[in-house]
Amino acid sequence: MNDPNGGICHDGWYHLFYLQDPFSADGFSAAIMPDGEILKGEEKPNRFWAHIRSRDLVKWEPLPFALRPDRDNNEIKPISGSVIERTDGTHALFFTSVRYKKEKYDQCMAISRDGLISWERLERPVLAMPDDPEIEQSWRDPYAFQYNGEYYLVVAAATKSEALLLLYQAKGEDLIQWKYRGILLSKPRENVYYFECPRLFVMGKEILLIFSPYGNVKYYLCDFIPEKCSLMVRREGLIDYGSVAYATQPIETKKGEFALLSWAPGWFSPNLVKFENWNGCLCTPRRITISEEGKLLQKPMTGMIGRSCDYIEASIKADSMEWLIPAAFEMHLHCDHADKLRFRLLFMEDCSDRLLQEIAVSNGKITVEKATFQYENGILDIRSLCDHFLWEYFLQDGEFCYTTHLPNTPQRIRMVLKAETDGLKLDSLKVWLIKNKEVPAE
Repeated sequence: MNDPNGGICHDGWYHLFYLQDPFSADGFSAAIMPDGEILKGEEKPNRFWAHIRSRDLVKWEPLPFALRPDRDNNEIKPISGSVIERTDGTHALFFTSVRYKKEKYDQCMAISRDGLISWERLERPVLAMPDDPEIEQSWRDPYAFQYNGEYYLVVAAATKSEALLLLYQAKGEDLIQWKYRGILLSKPRENVYYFECPRLFVMGKEILLIFSPYGNVKYYLCDFIPEKCSLMVRREGLIDYGSVAYATQPIETKKGEFALLSWAPGWFSPNLVKFENWNGCLCTPRRITISEEGKLLQKPMTGMIGRSCDYIEASIKADSMEWLIPAAFEMHLHCDHADKLRFRLLFMEDCSDRLLQEIAVSNGKITVEKATFQYENGILDIRSLCDHFLWEYFLQDGEFCYTTHLPNTPQRIRMVLKAETDGLKLDSLKVWLIKNKEVPAE
């Protein structure tokens, strides 16, 4: 599994597309071009648009490939893009076509007239590259969105010194012809190396830009002024502080909210993933909101995940406690008077006492691995999910998120609470089992 793209809800189904090498789980299979040249696996030449759908964003079923490499027309591979519904109810899929022996990328389009199941490519690219010699040829990842009744596309690009976001506006409702409006946003490359996988969308009264700059996924809360080709950044932050979640994809839910789906590559945990059957997965879907203070909050959509009744529920008033739990669980720890608390919560493999994860709380700070987060007003809130492979943290009511992975696959975990101050008291500690069971659709 590679970058997720084109998240959209249609006719009661959530559809998601993602880049995939169907010939090798490590993603590095070679390809033969029509002229006989062999493209080495290191160049990742085999990228198909895989297609899945779901009723609940948790259990997915596969559908036929939406796009395959069009080698007869000198395409090496189709890579990231987006999907949007047109005014007539059909759908447009925009993607970047990596061209063979031309050292350039084209922005192309496919159309579905049967509810996203089958796709027909247009023969020619739909966007023209700006007439600017400083802009590099590797412009890519077109993302379509609608604003005040108009359709727009943003495309990531760069010069030697600047990361760019280009803006296009549709000329007609068929979304085939587009007018280049200009450079919507630029940042020095030492600050933002590239606006990879840009997602610009309207969430209530807010304009949110999410992008993956070859590092932690970032977000900007913006003011979009299309007539001036302007995107003014009012607030910025990280979608995830860990090193695992990437290429985050928004999708509007059936309730009109927005969920985020991130890709977790398998190669971050080589001891777990042998690249025999799979490589990479989706993180837990997150519901996003904007607080009154303008902060982006992300909470796990655990109402969609099969959970048992409380496995542990306790008010902690001891210096040390220990529990044995399965390695697929959700935990929620909360305390309203945590100004001077100091404790560690250790998660160890039951059979070997190997330390898997540690949460350290000390005088208003939470530390997870190498990241430290501040909490205010003495209110401590930690939520964590583990599924044998990923370990996801949602701290301070979703203000901070951190995704990491397990070094191996334990069946059971020893959870040990160790106080570092006298009189440790936590208001609530809950743990639920995560079960693989059918969940009613939202």
